[in-house]
Amino acid sequence: MINGLKIRELREKKNLNIGQLAEALEVSRQIVTSWETNKLVPNKKRLKQISAYFEVDEKCFEPVDEIEKQKETSTIKSLMDHIDALMAEKAQLLNLLDKALSGNFPEDNREVPVRKIWPIVRMAQ
Repeated sequence: MINGLKIRELREKKNLNIGQLAEALEVSRQIVTSWETNKLVPNKKRLKQISAYFEVDEKCFEPVDEIEKQKETSTIKSLMDHIDALMAEKAQLLNLLDKALSGNFPEDNREVPVRKIWPIVRMAQ
């Protein structure tokens, strides 16, 4: 779905009437009106033509709620990836802590995660 009001906004910004835009895009006035009122949706070829005519990116015709939905989805995916990374690190640290507490872990081990947990191990002893 596209935001037909954006077509109208761009048309008016160029001081064009519906007939002038229809002529430029080689479609009928009724088609342009239908796009602007969201009764019809231009196909991909027409959308590219409209974008080129107004010298804008095709994405500018996406409804605001669609854009927001994409941003939210991207943010959620990013947060989920971060949570996955933290969970993996937590599992690694717990494994190292378990080894340290069971005595199977030399104190001089220089792994970075060890430096993170070694103060905890010292306190537990």
